Amino acid sequence: MTRSIRGALLLWYGAILVVVIGSFGGLLYRHRHQTIHERIDAELRSDARGVAGSVEWEEDELQFEFEQTEQIALRLDASGPEAPFFMIFDGKGRLLSASAGAPPKLEAPGLGARVREDRRELVVAGPRDSVVLVSRDTTAAREELRGFLSVVLVAGLGMLAVSLGGGWLLVRRVLRPIRSMTRCAERIDAVAPAERIDVGETATELGRLAATLNGAFDRLREALDRQTRFTADASHELRTPLSVVVTNAELGLRRERTPEEYREALETCLRAGNRMTGVVDGLLTLARSDGGEIEIAGEEVDLGALAREAVNDLASAAADGDVAMTVEAEAVTVRGDPDRLRDVIGNLVSNAIRYNRPGGTVTVRLAPDEDAAVLTVTDTGVGIPADALPHVFERFFRVDRARSREVGGNGLGLAITKWIVEAHGGTIAMASEAGTGTTATVRLPLAS
Repeated sequence: MTRSIRGALLLWYGAILVVVIGSFGGLLYRHRHQTIHERIDAELRSDARGVAGSVEWEEDELQFEFEQTEQIALRLDASGPEAPFFMIFDGKGRLLSASAGAPPKLEAPGLGARVREDRRELVVAGPRDSVVLVSRDTTAAREELRGFLSVVLVAGLGMLAVSLGGGWLLVRRVLRPIRSMTRCAERIDAVAPAERIDVGETATELGRLAATLNGAFDRLREALDRQTRFTADASHELRTPLSVVVTNAELGLRRERTPEEYREALETCLRAGNRMTGVVDGLLTLARSDGGEIEIAGEEVDLGALAREAVNDLASAAADGDVAMTVEAEAVTVRGDPDRLRDVIGNLVSNAIRYNRPGGTVTVRLAPDEDAAVLTVTDTGVGIPADALPHVFERFFRVDRARSREVGGNGLGLAITKWIVEAHGGTIAMASEAGTGTTATVRLPLAS
């Protein structure tokens, strides 16, 4: 079940409003209730003092006199079930005097205030142990409180309705940029890959989210572009050797040929197969590295020994190309995978030989530099143009496709080399000048 952010926000907003308005209304009602009853008690207290002050006893304490004042007559001497009244009792609980509205029978109560049915009563001590009770009907006070409560409820509901309407508009305004971002994201596909969220319309915290999403879209587009180029380049690289295999097989089957011709056709197919194997192996390596499936060993490796081994392994290829090689490698220990590090040195030296000139040189140097082992492979070959230098580590990138195909490159060696170096916590850089030569520099952390 899909939950609406707008509905959730309005629900929480409404719940908070109900609590706030209800609490505020409850406080107002309580204050009103307390004020009314304090007023009633104050009036009762005044009346009780007035009645108690009108009570007199003779010196022998047998004769009781009560002189009703005009104020008492106006406030307490009335008849009817809702009329206020007073009653005076002696110390033994006998009724001495009462107003017209007093009940005929009522036992002498204790001192203090109390509620009896619909009336509020106050009992105070009078002279000579007498007790004065004054009582007042509270129906009017209750009606006043009910009216006040009705006003509070109506006002509270009105405030709640207005606040919810304003909250709905506010939530709609706040969520408008999100809806805009959603519509824009839905339009970003193969038809409109370059469309981006307008950050100017979301100049708040959502603006940073929009900028982050735009950055993610840019990275996704770059990744899709790389994948498209990668697929096209891989197809192109595999198409050529496959065509060679199919063509030579068809030619060999058209008519009877001599053993030498069959041998030549098979050798051509074998070279094409080896080329396809190299491309597929490179693709599998890069795919597994992208998926994090390749684990790098962490043993101590003598990088100087690996450099000398790589140069010795490629000595015959250098001799075939009339390229001289020299090695200046100190004993430097790093931590990593010896097979992968051997591939790094072999790829760099192989490229230096492949793109060199007859009579050229390749120099391999290795020395420690502070906390890193620095490996440089320098050649005197054709070099790399400045505009192509930033792309040399991209997959299937080749400066001169015709020459690369001629010398047998597949455009994956430097991409794999860069991955291996970075997997060991190192860096690789390429410096070159067209027509002069190239220097590859690898920095790897020393073994601690």
